[in-house]
Amino acid sequence: MTPRRDLVLPLTLAFGLTLALACDGGSEGKDGADLMATVEVAALEVDESSPGDVTMGDYPAGPYGTAVGSIAANHSFFNPATKADISYGELRAAGEKKLLLVTSGAGWCSACKQEAVELKAKYDEYGPQGLEIWSTLFQDFVGDPADEGFWNVWKGQLTPNYPLLLDVDFVLGAYFNPDSAPMNMLIDLETMEILFLQTGFDPASVEAEIKKFLE
Repeated sequence: MTPRRDLVLPLTLAFGLTLALACDGGSEGKDGADLMATVEVAALEVDESSPGDVTMGDYPAGPYGTAVGSIAANHSFFNPATKADISYGELRAAGEKKLLLVTSGAGWCSACKQEAVELKAKYDEYGPQGLEIWSTLFQDFVGDPADEGFWNVWKGQLTPNYPLLLDVDFVLGAYFNPDSAPMNMLIDLETMEILFLQTGFDPASVEAEIKKFLE
């Protein structure tokens, strides 16, 4: 299958929201050419057979997309805590949560660190109401791919109470420009529709969308 480059989309901001804070310029030790090459590798065709995707029997059928209103492909991420991958389909099949907040961040991104701390309160408040949070990491402090060693450092420093995962294939690179990390995406776990997609650290707008859905 020939990769579809039309899925390397411009940044789509849900509801025209203005970004409050985003990491700009990428990481130290990684030049722009290398970073964009990483994004191009990640932005292959998003379907059942793409790297980082799995197929579940009752997972909503495609076509899948990367914009608000489209169905999210069944991505999977590696959880070093369990030494296993976990997918959207598995979370959906468990039937315990209604809404998934997926974040994508990197060690060099100061806004990502701020968000990681703020997410703990959101998980405490909205987790019992049906919110799940998956915080994924794609690069370390110097722009190298995030690995288990970096995961341990990040987890030790920020002590998240929500699942912290590694985006080994950087499948979320198809959804945003990594220079503008963090990325926040809300997915309806019944339909797998992307409800909200935003880059930058703007906790108020994310919380407003969580409340709107859960209420």
